[in-house]
Amino acid sequence: MALNRIQYFLTQQGRTKTWLAWRTGEKLSTISRNCANKSQPTVDRLMKISYSLGVSMEDLMVKACAICDKSLTIGDKYYQYMAAFFCSLEHKDTFIENLTGMNNVNDLDVIIKTNKNDKTDPMYD
Repeated sequence: MALNRIQYFLTQQGRTKTWLAWRTGEKLSTISRNCANKSQPTVDRLMKISYSLGVSMEDLMVKACAICDKSLTIGDKYYQYMAAFFCSLEHKDTFIENLTGMNNVNDLDVIIKTNKNDKTDPMYD
């Protein structure tokens, strides 16, 4: 599964890995591993890459459902609990039940904010 979208943006912009390596000052082998998702860039490298490509760091990263591993990209509706992301409320509830051992997950809905209800999230405009 892809964890970053570096190759996607390179292809979209008609750029090469060699160009990105030159632009960021990184080794071509490092950029190639990052593009193939064999290794993930550090935060510093991700900042250089996002600046070079003219996209946000968040746009470069792929979110994935913590239960089914489905990729969640910009435009998808997703739910969040702490640092985990879910493609459905059922998967979020399953995760919380497994984490807390609680039988009634609805009790937590008061304190858990989901992105579905977050009107400030630009993904849902």
